[in-house]
Amino acid sequence: MTYNTPYRPEDLINLVDFPIHQNGPERDALISEVHAQLAADGCAVLKRFLTERAITLLTEEADSVASCAHRPSIAQTLISRWMTRCLTLRIRAAAFMTVQTLSSRQIIL
Repeated sequence: MTYNTPYRPEDLINLVDFPIHQNGPERDALISEVHAQLAADGCAVLKRFLTERAITLLTEEADSVASCAHRPSIAQTLISRWMTRCLTLRIRAAAFMTVQTLSSRQIIL
């Protein structure tokens, strides 16, 4: 099989612990585990799926294009913080009012 990339799958994926390239019971067990995690949590965590080389390459690539990423303006950041603060204060006020209402009544347990 040929790939249009300078890297081979084994350079990027830990195929020893994650034998996704070979049919068989180990691959079937891995797929079953991933499906179980997805069903339970909505996500699957595959620790050490990528090789150290892959992590280095991905980090370098992300760093090389980071300057092209969208960055919010100072005004957008301030508005976002203000909105979060207002929401937090509203939630706190609602919780305080609920506690005050409950504590002003006589509750018999």
